[in-house]
Order: sequence, then structure tokens, then C-alpha cells
Amino acid sequence: MSHPDGPRAALRTLLDGNRRFLSDEARGPNRGLDRIAALAGGQKPWAAILGCADSRVPLEILFDAGFGDIFVVRVAGNVASAEQIGSLEYAVVVLGTPLVMVLGHTGCGAVQAALADDPTPGRIPTLLHHIGAALEPGERDIDAAVAANVRHQLRTLRNDSHAMRTGIEAGTVGLVGAVVDTATGELTVLEASPGVRD
Repeated sequence: MSHPDGPRAALRTLLDGNRRFLSDEARGPNRGLDRIAALAGGQKPWAAILGCADSRVPLEILFDAGFGDIFVVRVAGNVASAEQIGSLEYAVVVLGTPLVMVLGHTGCGAVQAALADDPTPGRIPTLLHHIGAALEPGERDIDAAVAANVRHQLRTLRNDSHAMRTGIEAGTVGLVGAVVDTATGELTVLEASPGVRD
């Protein structure tokens, strides 16, 4: 797999990989021991994805990618809290990653829990607070809530990350929000920063 040059090419590569996966034509690139050895001295991923921790959404498989291709940050509800933003900034600033995607998925349990607004144990409320901020009062539609959460986390990244904002303004970084259908694996792009989509 060639290394995509710039945010537009990186998004195209992600979408092409998802199409191959959906068509049962996945190549499984960059997954051998030779690739691991080649990356021992460093990494240069061409995309960074803030995704949900849900086990049904394995990102390298959904995008037909391999070792060193995608810088993955996963947390329940794909929330952009300080630690996740810092991780994505590392990808953008230090590794030179040109594309950042916030990826939600249908039937997200974290979003469902935020919609239910019932008491939850342990530290789970910390996550739900980040999701609840995205939801309209009285919202009950899970698909609408998942999309609203993705858009909210995108806004958080833009507003809270100077590095992200600067990269977007310079055209060196693209920011994309998308949702994957858990039942089919199909990706739908919700929005993208200017110049990223064809």
C-alpha cells in the first residue's frame, strides 16, 4: 500500500479500503513480520482515527489497513477528552499524520447509556458526560444521537486543539466525521473540513 500524500488522498485511501472490505476483496496489506521489522525504527501513519472501543468495530479490518497505517485512539463513545486530544495531537504534530477521523457506529452502547440517563457505576459517568453534551434534550433516536455525538466531538477537536485548528487552516490536516454501520461495516461520511472531500 502506497503512502497517501495529504488529507484528501488519506481519506480516499480509507474509503477505498472500506469498499474492498465490503466487497470481500480485502488485501490485508502491511500485516506481515516484514512490515513489523520495517517499522521498528519509527512510524508515519497516514490517518488517525478516534473510534469507539466497541469490539465490533476493529478499525484496521474495516479499512483494510495494517501495521503502521492508522494511528488508532479508541475509547467508549469515541469521546474527545483531554487524553484523546493529546494523543491525536501527537499523531498530527509529531508524526505528521494528515487526516484525523472521528468515527462513531450504529447501536453504540455508550450513546445509548447517555440517552437513557440512568445511574451508572464507577467512572462510566465521566464518559457519558462528554456524550450527553452532544444530545438535544429529549432525544431518543439512537442513530441521530450517534451522528450528533460524532459532530460534537469534531467541534471539540477543532475548538480545543490549537494544533488541529492550525493544521486545518493551513490545509495540511483534514478533519472528518463518519459513522460505520455495525451490521454491515459500511462507512458514511457525515462532514469534512474544507478541501478534504472530492
